[in-house]
Amino acid sequence: MADRNRINEAVVAQFCEDMRNGQLHRCSANGFPDEVIERMKIPEVASALADAPVQWCLVTPDPHTVANIVNAALKGNDEVILIDRYLRAGASTEQISSKFGLTHREVAMRRQILGLEGRKGRPAEIKEEEEILLWQAWSARLNAGHINPANESELWRFALEHAEEHPISLASAWAHIQSWIRIGRG
Repeated sequence: MADRNRINEAVVAQFCEDMRNGQLHRCSANGFPDEVIERMKIPEVASALADAPVQWCLVTPDPHTVANIVNAALKGNDEVILIDRYLRAGASTEQISSKFGLTHREVAMRRQILGLEGRKGRPAEIKEEEEILLWQAWSARLNAGHINPANESELWRFALEHAEEHPISLASAWAHIQSWIRIGRG
C-alpha cells in the first residue's frame, strides 16, 4: 500500500509543481480533467489525493520511448567501449578528438584512467615486417572486396582490428592506409 501512496504522492507533487509554474496544459496532458484541475487548487483536495489509501493513478510506460532511451544509453556505452579500444590500440589524440569530439584534455584524462602513457609527438615508425603484415592484410581485404576505401567506417574498423592483433599503433596503421589510398593503392 505504501508504494501505491508514493505513486499518488509523486503524481500530485508533479501536478502542484506544474500548477506553480503555470503549466496547466501539462496537467491536462497527464489526464486531469479541467474540473479536477480547478478543484486541485485547494490544498486540502491535493492532500486528499496524495494521501488516498487506494491507488488512483496507473503508471504505464510508453514502450517506444523506453526503447529509445535504453538504446541511447547502450549506444553511449558502446561508444565509451569503442573509445577505450581506440586508445588501447594506440590512436592519437587528434584521431580521438576528430572521430568522437573529445577535447585533448578529455583524451588525456581517459588515457590516465585506462593507465596508458600520454602520447607525445608523432607515432613511432613501424618496422618493415609490421608494414608488410599490414599491407598483406590490407590488400587481401581490398582484393576480396571486404573493404571499400571510400567508406571511412570500414577503414577505421580494419585499422583498429589490425592494430589490436599486431604490434602496431592505430595511429601508424591509419597513416599507412591513408597514404596507400592517396597514391592509388587502395
